[in-house]
Parts: sequence; C-alpha cells; structure tokens
Amino acid sequence: SGSLTVIREQTAQTNPYDGLEDTDYLKFVAPSSGYIVFTANNTPRNMGENLTLKLFLCNAKRKEITDTSKNYFYVVEDESITFAIAKGKTYYLRVDTYDEKYQLDYKFTKVNEKTGNHKKSKAATIKKKKLVKGLLMAGEKKADWYKIKLTKKQVVYLTVTAKSYKGINVNVY
Repeated sequence: SGSLTVIREQTAQTNPYDGLEDTDYLKFVAPSSGYIVFTANNTPRNMGENLTLKLFLCNAKRKEITDTSKNYFYVVEDESITFAIAKGKTYYLRVDTYDEKYQLDYKFTKVNEKTGNHKKSKAATIKKKKLVKGLLMAGEKKADWYKIKLTKKQVVYLTVTAKSYKGINVNVY
C-alpha cells in the first residue's frame, strides 16, 4: 500500500511530563487517487490516562491543508481519521503529541472515480440505481456537481455515504 517515513521535528528525548508537545511528520506519496485512513491505537497506559494526538494533513511543503478546528482527536479507544488524496502528490501527516509512544496505522484505498465536474454547467448525470464515486481532495475548496434527469413528476431518494474527517454537505437545487 505504500510506506510512511517518520521525520521527528524535535531531537530531544520526549518527556511526557515536561508539558511540551513533540511533533512528528509522516511523509507519504499517494500511489493513486483515493483515500487514506489513519487509525490511532490507544496503547496500554496507566489507569485513567488516554493517548492524546493532534493530526494535521500537510502538503509537500509541510503547510497544513486541513481545517485545524476539526482534525485532532483524543484516543480513548481505536479512532480513525480519513482524507482524500491525489495520485502522485506528496503529503505529510503532522502528529503533535505529549506522549512518548503511540501507534498509528494506516490503510489506503484506491478510488476509481466517476465524479461530477467542478462546474455546475458540466455536471455528471446520475442514473437510476447506479453507484457514483467521487473524491473531494483534502485542502481543496471545490465541489462536485451531479444532475438527475426526471421524465415525470416523481420522488427521488439519494443515499450519500462519506468518509470524511469533518463531514460532507449535500445541496439539492
């Protein structure tokens, strides 16, 4: 599926009691367009202590491309966060933590997308009982447009499933 290269930002020994966060950058290149799921596992700790991680998806220049208000989590049990990524691009996952030890697993899933265009005038048609897959890349402020052709007055049911770190908005016009 690929590999992650860990680049530790601070070289000092991590001390969980010093009140300072350490930062790691995990570098990866998307083998194809799809989504990547990072899962943080709460390794055994002292009673009442939970793993604390803040995760930020960054571009090749280590600039954050995700909304910082919604992309961190405190791991009580196994928790995951998902990002759509583009083929061939280099990304970094920035991990900020007070903990000296953490386990972060990942799984990449390729998506063959047949998406709507980013322009309303070039919207892709969704046909009855057909699955349409799309990707809205992390850090992009674009939308996919789709259209449904009705030949008579009828009720339309849409089922939308999203794998997103902060949800998805669907508007019907």
